[in-house]
Amino acid sequence: MVTGHIGNWEMLGAGLQRHFQKLVALAYKQENKKINQILKNIRNASGIEIIHHNDPTRNFVKAIKSHKILAFLVDQNTIRKRGIFVDFFGIPAMTVTFPAKLAVKHKKPIIFAYTVFDEDTKTYNCFLSEIEYKQIDDEKKLICEITKAYTKKIEEVVKKYPDQYLWTHKRWRTRPKGEPPIY
Repeated sequence: MVTGHIGNWEMLGAGLQRHFQKLVALAYKQENKKINQILKNIRNASGIEIIHHNDPTRNFVKAIKSHKILAFLVDQNTIRKRGIFVDFFGIPAMTVTFPAKLAVKHKKPIIFAYTVFDEDTKTYNCFLSEIEYKQIDDEKKLICEITKAYTKKIEEVVKKYPDQYLWTHKRWRTRPKGEPPIY
């Protein structure tokens, strides 16, 4: 499962865990230890299993083999060795490919999920849809196409709900060689 910083992604995780009972999320440890502990407590209270970004890859494979749902926030900048440049609002954005690589290698579907807050009903609504892709022999090209597809889904939702997107992270920090910094 992939998502972005749309609506309340922590609420999304808790809701999906409550429904499916087998959510495993990739998380980055926060520099602020108090904030890190608060997030850990929230996630643990809802039963979400956490794998940190620097944990061994075998932890992700073990989760897949145990039929658990892996969850990734895929709309943050990443370093070059972890991603590829794909278009996000017409600007090349370094985007993580790990979810696409896992899907290709293990022949698993990728579900795009997000929540938005409905001001009228004062509730969060959750939306799920499968990222459609066809298996092709060129693995590198397939990973690229899947990464583009989930990035496009995020862009579509952000266009629909721009007020519910977290715009503060530096999405375009890593630039293609020769291009000037944006920030």
